[in-house]
Amino acid sequence: MSASGPLVSIAVFSYNTARYLPALCHSIQAQTYGNYEVLIFEDGSTDNSVEVASSFLKDERFQLIAWKPNKGLGHGITTSLERIRGEHALLIAADDELKPDFLKRRVALMEQHPEVAMIHGTAEFIDESGGLLPETSPLGGHASLMRRIEKRVRQLPPVMDSAEALRLLLQHNVVCAPSIFFRASATRRMIPPALAKWDWAGDWFLCLLHAAAGKVAYDPEPLVRYRIHASSMSHQPRFIGPKQAEIRMIPLCMLSLAAKNSSEAARLWSQYRKPFYALWLRRALVLKRAGLLNDAWLQTAATAYYGHDRKTPVSLRGEIACHAFDIAWYGLKESLARRRQWMPVSGLAQLDHSFFAGNNKPEQEAGG
Repeated sequence: MSASGPLVSIAVFSYNTARYLPALCHSIQAQTYGNYEVLIFEDGSTDNSVEVASSFLKDERFQLIAWKPNKGLGHGITTSLERIRGEHALLIAADDELKPDFLKRRVALMEQHPEVAMIHGTAEFIDESGGLLPETSPLGGHASLMRRIEKRVRQLPPVMDSAEALRLLLQHNVVCAPSIFFRASATRRMIPPALAKWDWAGDWFLCLLHAAAGKVAYDPEPLVRYRIHASSMSHQPRFIGPKQAEIRMIPLCMLSLAAKNSSEAARLWSQYRKPFYALWLRRALVLKRAGLLNDAWLQTAATAYYGHDRKTPVSLRGEIACHAFDIAWYGLKESLARRRQWMPVSGLAQLDHSFFAGNNKPEQEAGG
């Protein structure tokens, strides 16, 4: 990046969000820190999102990159990582908003901690109209869990070393997605040109890679407004299968990739490679029985497990037979580990990070 270039790149992902996009763009323009570029990635919307986005191009810091047909969030993330020019980066959905001091505080923290690869923080949860999401809202369950996670995150060190951050995040993604702020040099070092396309949990993949790249900092100031609404794709039942597949594949694939550049990731890969793959095969079997398994997922997971030079296709039946003992053994260990924890984790419960320790009944959670 040249000395005159933007210090912060803001990648905005838009799909049928014409209703919400102006609020986000105005919140970016209201930032108390102004040295940034905004790249709006318009993913084949069927509403007037392109026209809405185009109205902000009078601000020379804004750019619009649009394509048709819709290709999914994974394509948008991959494209954004190829286009950003800043020293730091923020990836945000078009239906969220930033508070005025977001960039100022994040940049200051990055400059204060040059060893940090990623900063995350907390958020205000808002509804479709931009009002604070009530606790009684039908969509409030996700926000309620995130608030409980937030109470515990505040008890963690404000700057975590790579080893602890990786162990924490491999067990569950406790990071509030729109609050994430990356050091772009770490991003470029850890992510190859052909980034796997994750449509449902790409933020987890990126968080894990950055935890492998350096330290992780936490900012307790709520500088993001995180919108939760029924039309969000994450709430659509037809996407349950792909989401469940990605959640099991991402830690496996991330560790396999990061082990090439991170000694800590390499150590964890050596230690937990088998349970991650065994749990993926358990999930693949469930998806197969439900008629939701995509054969490409099997090949992606097998490539991560066996090595990226492997060319021979695998079958679910063959992998189940080959890894039957591991599937049973690590499945049992996982079940026992989950009983010791206060919440159901998405990753590997066997890591047993102290963050998750406690009875799984909400009323028994410490401090909440």
